[in-house]
Amino acid sequence: MASLPVLAQHVNRIDEILRTDVLIVTGRLRPDSAANQLIEVVDRRILVTRTDLEDVVSVVHRAERMRELGQWNVLTAGGQFGAAELARTIEWPVIADLLPDNPRGSARLRASIRDFVEAIDIDRSRGEAVA
Repeated sequence: MASLPVLAQHVNRIDEILRTDVLIVTGRLRPDSAANQLIEVVDRRILVTRTDLEDVVSVVHRAERMRELGQWNVLTAGGQFGAAELARTIEWPVIADLLPDNPRGSARLRASIRDFVEAIDIDRSRGEAVA
């Protein structure tokens, strides 16, 4: 994790060199995390969480700090409550439920991913993201 602050300083350069999207898994968000600098400067933030009571309480507890870091999209990974209930509770968009055995959630995920990819379509001739 010590390398995350270094990545944060060079996000634009990484984008110029690789000319592709990069996914970095930073683990659990904590106030003293080395990942905070990186999370703050990236283009998109995605939170993956279960919807059990303990997980929802954890997200609510960290919500203020997460809002300080930027806008988030949420993917749920199963649990006690539904994605709509979680969205109302945390007041962020839940773009899909990742449960593979949930046909409606899986269909929504495929559509959400397709919409997400179209929204950040890369203009390869210029190497710039088009929103």
